Amino acid sequence: MVIDMRSPVAALLVVSALAVATPSAAQPSRPTDESPTAWGPSGLLHTPSAISAPAGTLRGALFVDWFSTSNFLCTGANPCGGAPPVTSDRHRHSGAIASVGVTLLRGLEAYLTARAYVNESSQSPQLFEVIGETTLGARFARPLRGRVLHLGSGAEVVVGSGPGDVGLALAGTSFRLRALSTLALDELPRRLPFRAHLALAYTFDNTAALVRDVEHERGQEISRVERYGLGINRVDRLEPSLGAEWLGFDGALRPFAELGLAVPIDRQGHACAAPAERADPERCSTRFSAWPSKLTLGARAVPVSREGSAVSVLAAVDLGLGGVRTSSSQLAPQAPWTVWLGVSMSTGTAEWGPQILVERVEVPVTPPVVVLRGFVHPAGKQTPIAHAIVKYAGDVRPPLSTDDKGRFGDEVPPGSYELEIRAPGYRPNVCGGIAVKGKTTPAVLDLDCPLEDEPPAPAP
Repeated sequence: MVIDMRSPVAALLVVSALAVATPSAAQPSRPTDESPTAWGPSGLLHTPSAISAPAGTLRGALFVDWFSTSNFLCTGANPCGGAPPVTSDRHRHSGAIASVGVTLLRGLEAYLTARAYVNESSQSPQLFEVIGETTLGARFARPLRGRVLHLGSGAEVVVGSGPGDVGLALAGTSFRLRALSTLALDELPRRLPFRAHLALAYTFDNTAALVRDVEHERGQEISRVERYGLGINRVDRLEPSLGAEWLGFDGALRPFAELGLAVPIDRQGHACAAPAERADPERCSTRFSAWPSKLTLGARAVPVSREGSAVSVLAAVDLGLGGVRTSSSQLAPQAPWTVWLGVSMSTGTAEWGPQILVERVEVPVTPPVVVLRGFVHPAGKQTPIAHAIVKYAGDVRPPLSTDDKGRFGDEVPPGSYELEIRAPGYRPNVCGGIAVKGKTTPAVLDLDCPLEDEPPAPAP
């Protein structure tokens, strides 16, 4: 089967051009190392997160997946059609997904993925090639106060290709709505390197339209092998998923685990075909054991992470829990296991200008001073008293002494001062005043401190 890839490639180029043309907004401090999932939005491998990179961040990723197993689609408990029924098979799957995404505005992310895969089964002479299955989506998410809890929503359009089609088959276009939440404990004041992601998606699945003509020509439904090989579902799906990751070594290594489930919702009012119109002897109605579910274990490493760019590598394995050994004609089976490898890169498209560093520096401020000076002399005279002792009353400042001209001086903060003056042969006295701050130059407080003569001692 040859599929025209011009449309997906053109769309990829358009999204890339939009990323480059998007004006830069103020960049938050969050790094750009949030890598895309295998289906487009950023997150783990399957579970999207509600954390977004700064506006203008462009992401690209390439994933490959592979498994090979026996007795997957045809078993004794779940045989494939034929005479007699087939109870064993050998199945091989390989695929690749290319993804590109851009954060257009703060919290608003657009993405596009193109998927190609091949399924080969021993029970079918046909090689199932699906090339050009395309997903175009958008997601909007914002943090609540404190950046610990993030909430968001998204929408996707999924266009597939059917058997014998050239290019994409618009008749089988499906739609998906998402609700997203992320608990980022690494944003707490006491940082815990752990994040939990909870997502809920509803898929309006129209892939059954891709094989409607084939089934009409045959007069019966396609086989289970064909249903898995082409990814055909006849009913909608409610898809809850839960993921958790540990951001070890400053986020350079991130082990993660995911649990995903697909709950069938019969919006289409699907009428179960009679047993004779089914290619395989399987149930039409779904049971819990037939609901596709899987556990994913993996790790993502970020060997390069600097301002504006990051490179990530991923390795993971899907372990099928439901829909593997038991299947329904309404749903595509779940693979027993799948190995995933991926590499992604993100970069800021805005020009990073010079970084402005703001550092708080405490500069001691010298309080304003007042020049205090005084003259000590005998009362009624202008004769200086040398070596008189001047003490600040009620203050720890050191005492002063007058010079040979009876003068003393000091620099003090503005305030009220009282000075005790003592000199041999004179009675102690007190002088003082209020030191007022000057407007432009230091103020001066002049004090006149007279001392009275000490009376002579009484005669014995």
